[in-house]
Amino acid sequence: GEIRFNLMAVIGDRRKMLSEQIISVDRDISRLMAELEKLQLGESKNLGDVESRIAGLNNERAELEHLVDLENGKFARYQFDNSLRKLNFIPFVYQLVRAMAEKGVLEPAVEKAKEKAKNRPRQ
Repeated sequence: GEIRFNLMAVIGDRRKMLSEQIISVDRDISRLMAELEKLQLGESKNLGDVESRIAGLNNERAELEHLVDLENGKFARYQFDNSLRKLNFIPFVYQLVRAMAEKGVLEPAVEKAKEKAKNRPRQ
């Protein structure tokens, strides 16, 4: 026999975690910008180092924003899927089958489906 199981856990919202990381990166960028202004006034040799760190933080911020957008898209899909789960499709299917029967296309469709089922490879 085979034993299967799912492990599920309750986790926090990734969007909130990513937003907090963006705030932290913004703070670091602000701190480095202030440091850059001081260095520019003093003509220091560390100017390039600070500029490269700021560029790296800007890239990190852009990546975090992209991840937030992906999470927002995922939640929009979840909301759509959940709205479909709440719908009752039985009246729609009933009317569809009834209309197909009235037009005389139900019997051929059923026969075609039976043929497809016979020709389908067994799993």
